[in-house]
Amino acid sequence: MSAVEPRPTAPQPSRQAQLQYAVLWVLAGLAVLALIAKIYLGARAAGLERDGIAMQQFINQSMTVSRLNVELIQLLAKVAANTGDRDISTLLDAQGIQYSATQQK
Repeated sequence: MSAVEPRPTAPQPSRQAQLQYAVLWVLAGLAVLALIAKIYLGARAAGLERDGIAMQQFINQSMTVSRLNVELIQLLAKVAANTGDRDISTLLDAQGIQYSATQQK
């Protein structure tokens, strides 16, 4: 019977190589976590930016409506003062709006 020669075994990696391999995997895992965090934070920032833009649009529209309300109130007060309309006076008074009639020359 012929003697079977044992197969040569692969050289075992050194302790330093094993440590480098483990450190590489840890760094790769941290890189993946950093990427996930960057994606999440980018999406969150975009959402906050959209919210900020929507709020700014609301404020701008509110300012426009506010100016319109002031003009409407001034017109109602002028009509109430000039015509003595009690219904308009009561409406303005119920909203806490006071006015006085001024004599124009």
